[in-house]
Amino acid sequence: MSDRQVKGILGTKLGMTQVFDEKNRVVPVTVVKAGPNVVTQIRTKDKDGYTAVQLAYGDVDPRKVNSPSARRELRKSGKPARKVRNWVVNSPLAGHFEKAGVAPKRHLAELRTTDAENYE
Repeated sequence: MSDRQVKGILGTKLGMTQVFDEKNRVVPVTVVKAGPNVVTQIRTKDKDGYTAVQLAYGDVDPRKVNSPSARRELRKSGKPARKVRNWVVNSPLAGHFEKAGVAPKRHLAELRTTDAENYE
């Protein structure tokens, strides 16, 4: 792995548009709604053999959560849940979110980085 810093954020693609650069050329761009990202786990070299940061994003409908304790936590947060078809938070995943102390999320991604210990 290289020593470069990896940065990332999770979001929802809203669409495409175009902007003009300084030479008045059209440049296609993607519009992304970057929501609140939550760090659910920090992987360390000593414990996991590599360094990475695990991010979660997107609300989940409480009816799609199979774990009763995770369902309670999701209702307690009071955030509006986005309805997602055929996507259920299973018990192991709900336990993972519960251990991290966050309500279950729709997306979970891991970004490898060299400075994972600097994240909270």
